[in-house]
Amino acid sequence: YARIANVKVPAQGTPCGFDLKEADWVAPWGKGIVADFVFTAESHYTNRNGYTASMKLTFSNPLDGIQPANLPPEYANSDFIWHRTAPETGYLSEYEQNKVTPKMHYLIPTVPGVHRNEDIEKQKFYFRVRTIEKDGKLVSAFYGKLSAGLEMLIPNQQEVRIVLNYFLNPTALDRNMEFDLKQNLFTNLTLVEQPRRP
Repeated sequence: YARIANVKVPAQGTPCGFDLKEADWVAPWGKGIVADFVFTAESHYTNRNGYTASMKLTFSNPLDGIQPANLPPEYANSDFIWHRTAPETGYLSEYEQNKVTPKMHYLIPTVPGVHRNEDIEKQKFYFRVRTIEKDGKLVSAFYGKLSAGLEMLIPNQQEVRIVLNYFLNPTALDRNMEFDLKQNLFTNLTLVEQPRRP
């Protein structure tokens, strides 16, 4: 599963579950079934040049989590910049992000009027979801990566949007991070939803 999802947080200040395989929020906001990521987001908006926002990411299972990728600099100019496999350990149970009016930003053509912090492109993460442990051993878990961080967009007073550029390996306990864009399990993606790099 590989997708760029630009989604509106359905309720500010309330934990909202997002299903990565369905690319949608769980009930009562969407057709998602499993809350892989749980977002709690809030914003205080005056205008496009004056706002603050916060977002906390948590998970549904105790051993789910996220961690910075810390990619080797020598991979930067390669077609595939990631480690071949996601880490076995080191996953954090929550991640927080705060955003204020950016000092350096540029427009995203697909979201008119929304500004983006240029540092977001440098943020890359591994994650683990749907983790099940039995007798001290992992019996199931799904691994993936976020290619451009966890981006918050604040287009107006009513909205907080989150952009997820993600890959989820569909095979349980397989930590392989390589994939073929032509074999994406998501179909009929629009141009802005299609990842550009493996």
